[in-house]
Amino acid sequence: MAIDLNGSSQYLDTSTLPVSDVPLTMCVWVKLDQLPSTKGDEQCAAAFGDDSAIRFLNLRADDTSDKLQFNSGPLPTAVASTTNSVTAGVWEHWCGIAAADDDRRSILNGNWANSGTSSVSKDQWAFLDNFNVGRMYMTSTGYDYVDGKIGMVTVFNVALSQAQVEALAAGFHPKLVAPNNIVAHWELMRDPNDRWGTNNLTEQGTPSYVSDFPPVVYPAMRNVGVEGEAVAGATIPIMYHHYTKNIGT
Repeated sequence: MAIDLNGSSQYLDTSTLPVSDVPLTMCVWVKLDQLPSTKGDEQCAAAFGDDSAIRFLNLRADDTSDKLQFNSGPLPTAVASTTNSVTAGVWEHWCGIAAADDDRRSILNGNWANSGTSSVSKDQWAFLDNFNVGRMYMTSTGYDYVDGKIGMVTVFNVALSQAQVEALAAGFHPKLVAPNNIVAHWELMRDPNDRWGTNNLTEQGTPSYVSDFPPVVYPAMRNVGVEGEAVAGATIPIMYHHYTKNIGT
């Protein structure tokens, strides 16, 4: 299942921030119905914002280049833009890493070689007061609505490594990659509840849930954690949607 957003009025939000400072990593599974360049507007999968001023940290696809960007304000913005572009009609893994106020990276589908970076310092955490999925919200206005589906959103309190991001993009569930560093995790299968913490989202605009799954490998029976790279020779029991099998690593 995934939540389906109409690109104009539907989104999820909360005034409780899952993190209050860097480092952090945001990962989102997204399936766009149309490219930002076709829609004529950026599409923002997840964002921290300030209701009263132009301050933000967002993970979005650009409306002219269709590149994935991890963008931070206030103006002038500091943009980490990938060299590869998003695609409509397929599930894609969007990831933004903020290792420090002056160290941000965007990664599309785990493609580290084509990731974008920014070293411009932006420290706006004292002012950020909302977290949105499917749009950005600042200065009492919503921007950059997603037209398509979002299947999973996870926020970590660390800067994930290349190996961890590649594992997530390959379809491994966050619980199998960095379970000790998850601070918020929304499956978005049937509801907007935080399956890890207490940061439940609120549905706005009456979005619907549809039978369209991101290609994620789920833990079976219990939470199995592998920090960084998997342990050589281990066999990890996993569940892929509705059936169980073993993957040797």
